[in-house]
Amino acid sequence: MKGWMAWGAALALCGAWAQAGTYTYDANAAEEFRARDGLPNFFAKIKAVGPHALPAPLEATNWEVGTLMPITNAVLSAGWTPVDVDKDPVYCESRLRTHAMLRNAVKCDQAGASVTVKWNGTVVGISDIPYGEPSAIEAVVDGGKPIVAERVQREKTRHARFWYLPEQKPGEHTVTFTVKKLPAGQSFYMGQLLIVGAPSN
Repeated sequence: MKGWMAWGAALALCGAWAQAGTYTYDANAAEEFRARDGLPNFFAKIKAVGPHALPAPLEATNWEVGTLMPITNAVLSAGWTPVDVDKDPVYCESRLRTHAMLRNAVKCDQAGASVTVKWNGTVVGISDIPYGEPSAIEAVVDGGKPIVAERVQREKTRHARFWYLPEQKPGEHTVTFTVKKLPAGQSFYMGQLLIVGAPSN
């Protein structure tokens, strides 16, 4: 019984691959196998292996290229300063996790500081360290409608988080992230940028 269940699972996986356009799959034959025939008769009905055409992808490299871009490679406005990643109390409170996610960082002490990134792809994400009272960051892609995200730390430990833009159409884009709200006495930390695609900066 376990053997037949395993074959059924394998056929279901082939169906998923077929939907993704990466595998030729005969749904009728698979259903027939599951319902009645069993393994020998199922394979007897499969035609000879041969070449088959796959449809052209909608986007040649969509979601195939990813880049971890150091924050210092972005265009930084005035107001950002480098973080001492070995001594800064916020960065080091959960340093193993935070350093793995941010891989160095900059911080600002007042709202209005911005980071601009140009990229060819679909998505950009930020890595940051929300803590204390909620802060807010605004993202404007290609001069469009602002997207505002409240950055909140919901755990006791001050450690790193990610936030991603909504997916954009594949192509060249420019996004500017601006710190819009920053409570008094707090800093906004930002580390590496996570890009689906490649930076154009």
